[in-house]
Amino acid sequence: IHAVHNWAAQFVIISAFVHILIMLILNRYSEQNRFIFITFVLMFFFFVLFAYTGSILPWNNKVLLTFNETTEILKNLPVIGSILTGILINSTDALNLDLSYIYKVHILILPFIFFLVFTVHLVLLLKQDLLKVNNSKISVESYVSKIPIYPDLILRFLLVFLVISNILFALSVLFPNPV
Repeated sequence: IHAVHNWAAQFVIISAFVHILIMLILNRYSEQNRFIFITFVLMFFFFVLFAYTGSILPWNNKVLLTFNETTEILKNLPVIGSILTGILINSTDALNLDLSYIYKVHILILPFIFFLVFTVHLVLLLKQDLLKVNNSKISVESYVSKIPIYPDLILRFLLVFLVISNILFALSVLFPNPV
């Protein structure tokens, strides 16, 4: 289960990064969509924080060696560095680290704040009606509006979920300790 969780976290970060690149290439960060783009960049930032706090939790020799370096990097971030270090780790010394605090941050605080940012992101997308696909040459809007949510869209989402799950399970079996 740990390997699947690890591979899924890496998949989410890579997918979010690719999504940001696509939005930059397609110029979707224009003036009217800027706040939507900012909320997604915040969500990407939370994905990275999830990965950071999750990487500390196993607490092995590898983590002990890199903990001080990453803490220094966090502390040196302009404006929010010391605040972020205090909230995320609550310690600057690896020997005084409270793993139960990091666990609480990883499973309670970060998901709650992420859910709030995600909700704002979806509300803004719905408000600006950007969830519809519309091209000037080919209008897919009429096709999309004719697809019933049940069973067609639900089955499509289920199929994508099953394909991604199988890929993650295969990766976790073939490579149980990802780098």
